[in-house]
Amino acid sequence: MAKAENDLQSMLSKGLDPKELPCNIPSDQVLQHVVDVRERAYSVFPYPCIGSFRFLDLSIPQSPVYTEVLQRLKSGEKLLDVYDGVPSENIYASDLRRDFFDIGYDLFADRETLNCDFIVADIFDPNSDLVKKLTGKAGRTDPEDPDDKENAPGNYRHDLDTWKRMWEQVEMETGTRWKVDSWREDWQGVDKGFDKYHANVESFKLRFVVRRLK
Repeated sequence: MAKAENDLQSMLSKGLDPKELPCNIPSDQVLQHVVDVRERAYSVFPYPCIGSFRFLDLSIPQSPVYTEVLQRLKSGEKLLDVYDGVPSENIYASDLRRDFFDIGYDLFADRETLNCDFIVADIFDPNSDLVKKLTGKAGRTDPEDPDDKENAPGNYRHDLDTWKRMWEQVEMETGTRWKVDSWREDWQGVDKGFDKYHANVESFKLRFVVRRLK
């Protein structure tokens, strides 16, 4: 518990205030509430982002297209995982572990009011409930069943050039067209020091906006 409190104090020193969370918890209880929820989530699976309280860093508002995202969601379009004043029934969220959904309800104290559609799934599984539910909805102008394709296992670290080439390959293989904007950002705020998880390599945050044109 002392380690968790030290990590939280470190996060606070970098400018994040858990008291600003949109939850129905008395302000004098928020810090302890956040630590307790973090401990429960960390016991489900010890992701470094949970250990460092990065779940408090709601970074999507920093996107240059965030205003557009909100407007489109409020008009009834769908997006996977967003927040900030849009109808929650227009939001989908997915994770490998159902426990994180229950912990999220407890973090924000919104189990009775949130209408987000939570789906337990592996996003790389073509037969998952997530794929079945969103195929023909998310980002498609002409819904159709996609061809099943085998994907090789493993991880790949993109840079700006390889990210662009990947989407060019998507265009060639699917007959679709995409507009890809991407840029690099240095590790800042609670992310500062995150590069220690990528020892001996140059690392940065790759931020991007991908739009389907056809």
